[in-house]
Amino acid sequence: MKKVRIDDIFGKKTLIIGDIKKGKTRLTAELLEQLLKRTTPENITVIDMAPMVTNKVGGMLWKHTKAVFRVRYLQPSSIRAPRIEGRSKEEVLSLANLNRLAIKPLIECFLKHPSTSLVINDLSIYLQSGDV
Repeated sequence: MKKVRIDDIFGKKTLIIGDIKKGKTRLTAELLEQLLKRTTPENITVIDMAPMVTNKVGGMLWKHTKAVFRVRYLQPSSIRAPRIEGRSKEEVLSLANLNRLAIKPLIECFLKHPSTSLVINDLSIYLQSGDV
């Protein structure tokens, strides 16, 4: 697989997709580190939507790079993994809704005070119940 470089995607909207445990968070961390070499930390916001259950999924971005502590880093107090933790359709939907409620203020914060670059870890968590 060709190595992705920040210069190839800088200034573009880029979505990293793949199955669970395939390296999406690790790739996001690498791109954030490259982004910091291209622009100043003040120009970067990270919204980390990863669930706290890390033995089955990639986990929070700060576990893969300390670069998040140099930029505006927004993380909800609690995020769940609905498709992994939910034992019924109703529980999956309930957990997804709780995640949406936890993430929404972070998105609103970014929209009120945008930065030049936005990096989101695990956007799929929000899209399970949130508005595109």
